[in-house]
Amino acid sequence: MARAPARPGGPAHRPRSVPPSEGPGAVPASLIAAARLPQPTTTRLVQLVVVAAAGAAFAAWWWLVKERDHWPGAQLDCVPGPVPPGRDPMETVTGFTRCVDGVRLDQALVVLCGPLALLLFALLAGALARARALSPRRTRPAGPEMAARLAAVVPEGAARQPLLLIHRGRGRGGGLGLGARADGTVRRPRVVAGAGAHLQPERDIGALLRHEAAHITARDVGRVRMAIAAWWILLAGVTVPLAAELALRPGDIGGAVSLRLAVVLAVFGLTLCGVLRIREHDADVRASADPRDGGAVAAYIARDRPPTLRRRIPHLLGLATHPTRAARLAALDRPARLWGLSVPESLATGVAAGLVFTDTALLITALTPDSIATGYRITGALTGWAVAGVVTVALWRAAAVRHPDAYGLRPALRGAALGTGVLAGSQLSARAAGDWTDAFATADGLAADFSLANATAGRATALSLALIAGGALFTTWAAALARAAGLAS
Repeated sequence: MARAPARPGGPAHRPRSVPPSEGPGAVPASLIAAARLPQPTTTRLVQLVVVAAAGAAFAAWWWLVKERDHWPGAQLDCVPGPVPPGRDPMETVTGFTRCVDGVRLDQALVVLCGPLALLLFALLAGALARARALSPRRTRPAGPEMAARLAAVVPEGAARQPLLLIHRGRGRGGGLGLGARADGTVRRPRVVAGAGAHLQPERDIGALLRHEAAHITARDVGRVRMAIAAWWILLAGVTVPLAAELALRPGDIGGAVSLRLAVVLAVFGLTLCGVLRIREHDADVRASADPRDGGAVAAYIARDRPPTLRRRIPHLLGLATHPTRAARLAALDRPARLWGLSVPESLATGVAAGLVFTDTALLITALTPDSIATGYRITGALTGWAVAGVVTVALWRAAAVRHPDAYGLRPALRGAALGTGVLAGSQLSARAAGDWTDAFATADGLAADFSLANATAGRATALSLALIAGGALFTTWAAALARAAGLAS
């Protein structure tokens, strides 16, 4: 490989431990699109899964365990009667312990129904939404000329040729206008174009359809639809009903839980908006990487209107579901910048991990009644895999394109944000809202108070510093390993 000439007055080469430039601009879109590492859309979706599991598990515990009066009775039934003469008392104690552990295991399995139910309802809602969007009342098959235009931009070697549909323009969906959207399933992909899409110049039609075909190639259509359905289910089926019930309860724990559920929903919503934005960038990069594109996608995006003041506000708040024209062009100009790891992303991942850890710990410790510590170790390992699926993969991506986020102090800063997020997430968990066993007679003894407010100042400080420092060490090690693997390859 030829070396780039040294800059006048600068060193002839740079150390291997620092990035070659202030930004990863030398990596072409074709290499980014063809990389085997998971794309940013995939890792962001892992965050959504973690947060959704936390919210659903708590909702199941609330309605299926705490609100059912038979659970205390089931534990009281474990209390032995009079010990017969000559019987070893330890046998009685062992039998009682096994009985209570069985009740707690039943509770854990019931709580597991929450995430499974959310998955089932999200699949069902997504399928219904897809069927409604593609119904003959809303769409019709495209003519042979437009269908040929889509076939001309589908990537070579695509598993299935998507079918082009034209929106009939009735109802709210008529807002497609000159645009289009990817739809359908992996086996039956569809592209739905607006009724006026064919009125655009030939080059713009090709760029538009190539972008939507890139969504189908990335297989993100169904996953994103499920994520959107899960958000609405958490809002309408969990947060609002629980908040309404908690508002009528005396004491401080009702308001504390309501606030925490709102935070879970907000974290989920912000992460979902981030997924919707990054998937557009990923599709832009995939489309522009096609040798047949010839800059058409970038030219098409450049002709988009700049956002109005009203549209800028959601972008400032992180609530926008589509990137701006400037952001899309900047990503196309230097696509490797998408492979960094931002501090907010690390913080959000930590919050998601902290939220899900406390709920998962109750499930796992019920499976390991003889060793609570073992249950927490298993919980930490499971949560750690989820964190690695976001943070570690992102650092390996950054190192692969020599992104600045994988060099210097940046990995440690992102790790500190990760540890801070874990700390915040554990305290924002609904189980940290108060003393459950004191507030509710139906609360199980395992549902202890996880709030650091009840710990001594020294212990709380030590635990906080350990999380932050541990996160910084973890990401520093992961980034160093990724850089070393890149140099060895």
